[in-house]
Amino acid sequence: MRKKPTFEEGKRSTELINGIKCIFKESVTDLQAKTLLNTTKGDLNTIKEKYEVAKVTPGIKNIVGWMIDAIKKDYQAPIGKIKVHNFNDYEQRTYDYNDLERKLLGWDKNEKDDAGKNFNQGNMNV
Repeated sequence: MRKKPTFEEGKRSTELINGIKCIFKESVTDLQAKTLLNTTKGDLNTIKEKYEVAKVTPGIKNIVGWMIDAIKKDYQAPIGKIKVHNFNDYEQRTYDYNDLERKLLGWDKNEKDDAGKNFNQGNMNV
């Protein structure tokens, strides 16, 4: 004969179920949360760990079923392969931005004005 849970045990169970439901962004029923809780023997950290693995796993149609399987079979996060490109693998140039701006605006050239005097557009000293 099963012993009826006490008020404190029921309250703790409700808190754990609500805690599990807060982990998921998907909708999870109380029964599903309780099943996950029973599968992990009350270990919320394992549920959080496996949910993080689920976030990076494509094609999951039934999150709770996948989570139960992940807990039982101890799924681990996939090790990502980082593609290394050499397109940007070079030392960047340094620029004198004031000098660059002067050249782009044409202020670095000495030109003659209408009276035949030399002037520099970038030099405001008259």
